[in-house]
This record gives sequence, C-alpha cells and structure tokens, in this order.
Amino acid sequence: MTLNIVAVPVFCAAGIGSMLALFAWRRHDIPGARPFALLSLAGAVYALGYTFEISSYSLPNILLYLKIEYLGISMIPAFLIIFALSYTGRSRRLSAFTLAAIFFIPFVTLFLVWSAGSHELFYRNIQLNTAGPFPVISFTRGPWYWVYVAYMGLATVYSNVLFIQMWLNSSRIYHRQIAAVVTASLIPWAAHLIYQTRQGAWVLDLAPFALTLSGVLFFLALFKFQLFSLVPIALRTLYQSLPDGILVFDRHNQLVDANGPAQNYLKVTKKDMGSLADMVLSNWPDISDLVRNSDGNIRAEMKCDFHGSIVWFEVACQIRRNCTVS
Repeated sequence: MTLNIVAVPVFCAAGIGSMLALFAWRRHDIPGARPFALLSLAGAVYALGYTFEISSYSLPNILLYLKIEYLGISMIPAFLIIFALSYTGRSRRLSAFTLAAIFFIPFVTLFLVWSAGSHELFYRNIQLNTAGPFPVISFTRGPWYWVYVAYMGLATVYSNVLFIQMWLNSSRIYHRQIAAVVTASLIPWAAHLIYQTRQGAWVLDLAPFALTLSGVLFFLALFKFQLFSLVPIALRTLYQSLPDGILVFDRHNQLVDANGPAQNYLKVTKKDMGSLADMVLSNWPDISDLVRNSDGNIRAEMKCDFHGSIVWFEVACQIRRNCTVS
C-alpha cells in the first residue's frame, strides 16, 4: 500500500477531526462539548479508513478498511443528533429509551457491514472498479443501505432545524457561530448526495474530502466564534435569570443583547437590537455617556432624572462592552 496524492486531503481531515475531538473533550463541562468530540472522532475514523482504502489495490484490504470506516460512518448521525440536542439545551430529552432509539440504526448498520459476507442486506456484487487512476470499490446497494442513508438524511435535517431555531431565538452576537455550525454539518451531507447520484461510475466518495472543509469551519466556530466559550442557550439561561439588568454592546457600540431586567428597567425592546448605545439609552444620557466613554472595567453609582423622578442606578461596564444596571 502506498499513500497516493489524492488521499492526502482525506488524511488531513482525519487529523483535523482528531484535534477537534481532543479540544472538545477537554471542555467536557460545556454543553455539547462531549457529543461534539465523539462526532469529530467518528469523522476522523471515517476519513482515516478512507485514506487507506483509496491507497490500497487489493479487494480484501479495501474491504478491511471499509469496515474500519464504518466504525465512524455508522455513528455520525447519532452523534450529530446528540450534539444538536445538547448544544441547543434540549439534552433533557435524552432518556435511556431515546438513546437506544438514536443508536439502533447505527449499531444494526455496523453489524451488517461487519457481517456482510454472510448476507446481502447492506451491499452485494462487491468488486473493484479500475477505470480510474486507482481502484475503488463498486457494489450494489442492499435494502438496509438505503435505511441508513435515509436515517443520515433525517438526522442532518433534524439537527439543522434545531440549529436554525436557535439562530432565530438568539441575538446577533451568536449568529455567525451558529451559521458556521450549520454550514459545517451540511457540507459532508451534500458531498454524500453527489456520491449517491453517480452510482456505477468510477467515483470517489467526496464526503471524507468534504470533512476537511467542514473541519475548518468547525475550527473557526471553536476558536474565532468561540463555540464552546459562548454557548447561546447556556448563557441566555444564566443571564436571563439574574436580577441585574444586562446590556451587551459590540465593538461598534451597537446593542446585541439585553436580558429581561434590562428591558424592564430601561424599556429596551427587540426593535432596539442593532441600535447604537446613544439611541438605546436616549432617556438615560448619563448612562449613555458612561457606556460610550468607558475603555476599561468601571463601576459607578448614578442619579438619573427620568420624567421628573429621581432614579438611582449602579452601573458596571466591562471592557467587552457588557453593561450591568441595577
């Protein structure tokens, strides 16, 4: 076996997936981190197995590496569902019965692939297609193969429905993070659909290649958009329960979020999201000046005149442009 040049990006995908899995597993205290680690690890096993599959020239070796691939492939839909439920704050739905239902098709799929020599439920007529620069496996899909494909499609749709619902219910500060997660989860599925439409021809499975791009997007979500530092549902639950009013402004001094007490105290509404601090706090010019001019962590008590009434506020501004009003 010689590693061919086409297998290099797939091998890179396996490396990226392994690094993401390690990073996420170390952040196991964050909602969704452990399921994401398992999802990344499953993708890495898939990519690594395919690296060796397309670098092999004998059918027995290719079948062996195909079985290794399915240790990852079969589990990807289940881990995606669990990650989506955990990340969006719905992990309470994961009862023992639910987990058994989620993993039923993956475990049956894995069993059928590993026992494929004794039945034709998953695939049959296995042979090598040598029409291209190197041999690839060719086979006829069995009935359970399509059960697994349908399950993977449903898992992708269901997970992204949860992500999109989160996107719609979260403030703009989280939108790029969630958009990266949605895109990263859809790319391998789109590649898999392309592969399915070209049955019978000499064709590569594009999904392992797509995992490279998907891994890059997840990397951006992890480090640039802070996937496991800013978890929308967890943060929203926390700061909505605080008695203090909290306003969050971005670096352009635009309002990106406000909890319930802030909306009550300062009469902030959803229509104010994206507005400049001066407009949001137009009835509170002293607070507005403090927010606009703060360049560090400060705390002050302020007496404000609101329609003839004297109101006292304790205002704290942090360098990240989070302001607490109580």
